[in-house]
Amino acid sequence: MTSWWCALLLLFWAPLAVASSLSVKERRLLLDGQDNFRDIGGYATEDGRRVKPGILFRSGALNRLTSADLRDLELRRIKTVIELRSATEVAASGKDLLPPGARPVVIPISVAVFDKPIRDAIALGNIGVIPPDLHHQLARSLIVEHTPEVSEVLNVMLNQNNWPVVVHCDDGGLRTGVVTMLLMVALGVGLDDIKTDFLITNIYREIPIRQQMNDVLTAIAMKSGRPLSTVPESVEALFFMQERDIEAAIEEASRRYGSVEGYLLRGLKLDPAVINAARDAALH
Repeated sequence: MTSWWCALLLLFWAPLAVASSLSVKERRLLLDGQDNFRDIGGYATEDGRRVKPGILFRSGALNRLTSADLRDLELRRIKTVIELRSATEVAASGKDLLPPGARPVVIPISVAVFDKPIRDAIALGNIGVIPPDLHHQLARSLIVEHTPEVSEVLNVMLNQNNWPVVVHCDDGGLRTGVVTMLLMVALGVGLDDIKTDFLITNIYREIPIRQQMNDVLTAIAMKSGRPLSTVPESVEALFFMQERDIEAAIEEASRRYGSVEGYLLRGLKLDPAVINAARDAALH
């Protein structure tokens, strides 16, 4: 069955069906130009309901979508696309390609400072300059240093007038993962499912992640003149999502506001009425 026909069936079936848990395979949209586009629906909430499929999505950049991909997303009636990439990232890799009717919302969250250790490692031929906790630092910085941007993203995603909505960064990993974690907490999804969702990126993107990692290691080895016989843990942790990465964001929010829920209300200043309305609309 073709992907567009599957999308058409989902379009009419999803609002009527009793939501069930989606497997890792089922929640992925099989797009030719993006390997990490997936549905946040199907997860159980702590009050016994589930997130409806077909309304909340997360992804990597959409600059390589094919015409078939765009038809697929048009059939799913994607209405809003939240772009987290910086202007520099967009200039380097290209603007999003959007289906007809989709509205772009640009809320850049720059992580350029965290790319510097990689550039330094390549320039110096020294893998040791990459901090093993680099992703932890980035996850914490999203909570501490990007409150206005994160608040704006969550307000867009919680507004049902923007659904179906997709949020993305470059690869759909850490930035998108932290934002999605906060959305799932707002909807009442349990911590185990939140961590599972965060790590799915490693499954969908294992081959390109390893290729990117090998490219960096090769560049470092060429500069140093010494081949690397093993992949250091710091490098694995830099390219693959780790459970402790999302835990770092959760811990930082909890340390400052008592809980992630406290961060949503007092840090991001989300309106409880908006959260409750989103739950009523997104859950069944």
